Amino acid sequence: SLSRSFVLRRGSILGLFPLFNPIEGDLLVNINDDAFENEVFKSLLPVIVDFWAPWCGPCKMLSPVIDELEKEFAGRVKFVKMNIDDNSRTPTKYGIMSIPTLMFFRNGQVMDQAVGALGKSELKRKIEGLLR
Repeated sequence: SLSRSFVLRRGSILGLFPLFNPIEGDLLVNINDDAFENEVFKSLLPVIVDFWAPWCGPCKMLSPVIDELEKEFAGRVKFVKMNIDDNSRTPTKYGIMSIPTLMFFRNGQVMDQAVGALGKSELKRKIEGLLR
């Protein structure tokens, strides 16, 4: 096993960047169980965690909505994704039973949760609530 946690960032050649000095609110990040604490609990920004799987149709439908919201809230909210097939510890800890599930964190605490492929306007209201 690796001694350092790695996150995957879209658009990179190899897709691997070490966790030191993360760019908050700039790029959608795929995290693993080991990176969860650093990326979510230690974030200076509120964080939305998208629990998903590659085989999940509703997850695929939600993905472009998340991409749009990430751009809209850049610098104010950090978005991360966690593949539940590759990471079981964190979804189990938070009782994730259905996907897609979005969990909304502020200061390391769960503030809200959304299950299913919700529409952009509903998710936007939840994000705005997280920022209040």
